[in-house]
Amino acid sequence: MQHTSHTKVISILVVALVVAAGAFVLISKLLTPGGNTTPTCDPTCGGPPPVGKPVEAKPRFYSSDKSWSVEYPAHDSVFTSFKKSSDQLYAELGNGAAIIAVNGGDSGGKTPEQVVQTWLSSKFPDARPSYQIAHAEVGYTPGYGAVYDVYPQSTSGAAVHYRLVLLCAVKNNTYVLVVGLGAYRPFTRGDPLNHPSGASTAVAIFMDGIVNSVEWKGDPVR
Repeated sequence: MQHTSHTKVISILVVALVVAAGAFVLISKLLTPGGNTTPTCDPTCGGPPPVGKPVEAKPRFYSSDKSWSVEYPAHDSVFTSFKKSSDQLYAELGNGAAIIAVNGGDSGGKTPEQVVQTWLSSKFPDARPSYQIAHAEVGYTPGYGAVYDVYPQSTSGAAVHYRLVLLCAVKNNTYVLVVGLGAYRPFTRGDPLNHPSGASTAVAIFMDGIVNSVEWKGDPVR
């Protein structure tokens, strides 16, 4: 077996050290920012700053007694019509393909679930319950929510499968009920509207912003 002499080992280490030092210097030069070569410029030399399209605030609907209010997406092309009464905002989506309605008033001591059942018995007595919405909220206030199947007749006389989404909360003895009605449409893999949802109706997607924007009189500014 051949043994490398101490002198040769030291020579190899010295060369390696020199190479490492050179590499360190090179890396330092690469990482050290160079001098600022950008020409000085007064505030007007570059022209005016770019200006984007201004953000349009959503208008807010107030009930006649100002006990509650809600924002509505007036500038969203999906929403094609808005109708207002003293205590209800009614929105059409896709020229009547679906609707979202927000109404409110004195709860008369009813719970959110009782408000929903009272409204349902007067408007859709034949609605079939599908499921209750867990942890339902309106305007970040805990309430009650449920999804129902309804089968209104089309102009041809045939029954059409629709989904009815109801969300209600009560605060300061004032209820706010949000209603969404749209065609039954299960979401499948690859669907452009493929949002995981048991609601199985596209109108549920557009209800979120409206539901969350509800405020009662006296609520702190959000």
